[in-house]
Amino acid sequence: VLFGGFLERIFETGNWPPKNYTFWCLSRSVQNVLINLFELPENSIHVIPRYQLFPKASHVKSFNLDHDLQLVYSGRISSQKNIEMFLAFSVLLQEELKKNVEVVLLGDWDNHFPKNRGRFIIESYQNHVENFKKYLNLKNEPLVITNLNHENWPSALKDNCLMVNFSTFVCEDYGVSLAQAQALGVPMFISKWGGHLDIEAENVFWIEARDIGESLTNEDTIILKAQYVVNEFLQNRFASPPINNHK
Repeated sequence: VLFGGFLERIFETGNWPPKNYTFWCLSRSVQNVLINLFELPENSIHVIPRYQLFPKASHVKSFNLDHDLQLVYSGRISSQKNIEMFLAFSVLLQEELKKNVEVVLLGDWDNHFPKNRGRFIIESYQNHVENFKKYLNLKNEPLVITNLNHENWPSALKDNCLMVNFSTFVCEDYGVSLAQAQALGVPMFISKWGGHLDIEAENVFWIEARDIGESLTNEDTIILKAQYVVNEFLQNRFASPPINNHK
């Protein structure tokens, strides 16, 4: 079973058996990469059905921009997940709405860098984010809750909340927190990327990867991209019915 850093697992393994082997992965995106990039036989790679692991909620929730809003990111607090873009989006959205927007980060700090973009030296991603927050001139400090387990983090979600995940991690194969949120019917605003593409729901809003200001890039570029995304979001440009994202 390949999950997490599936590309590294493939590259680090010198010799796969020549036949009679089967791979299982967590999304069609991973399956497509393994077939097209590594030319593995299609019949040797299978996808574990997403909704057998976390069934969808029978009733989906919505959110109301006319009331105070909670924006939540849950998962590794890592540069691979573009946390700066999330913070910039949150701040600029609050300025546009003139409402209280509570920003919540649920997870543990992670110093792994986006290896597909070259080599970075990150002594402390937490310090990097703190500096970015100063650059943003944040008025309301985000709530950061660490040392949570997979079972109790959903208790932090409020009624009028939106899950946000702008990950462009090259090995983004599933998204456990998003699966848990969808099992609760929580609305989401997520990158059209990797394992996220397998998500099907009426209350999902999509953002193209090209519109995301990636971590560890110029602060002004991230903020400009966040402003564009806020404008488009408020005009409902990202809303779409369930589609086949793999086309």
